[in-house]
Amino acid sequence: AELRVAIDDVDRRILALVARRGRLARAVGEAKAVTERGVLDAGREKQVLAAIRRANPGPLRDDAVEAVFREIISACRAVQR
Repeated sequence: AELRVAIDDVDRRILALVARRGRLARAVGEAKAVTERGVLDAGREKQVLAAIRRANPGPLRDDAVEAVFREIISACRAVQR
């Protein structure tokens, strides 16, 4: 029961951080609209994913962590539109 409570707490914190990232992505999208830049920045996404792989402390595999972040980035890109 204690472990489940701890996992629930972590999940809520992850959700809060993902929501914060979404708000920041929306602000980036607004800035891009002013400069008429496109939403997709493949170079930046590649940098983010490489940094995530380097920072991954485990126990999740790098490819699993990258998959999670690809989904987060995709959702944030949608918010930028």
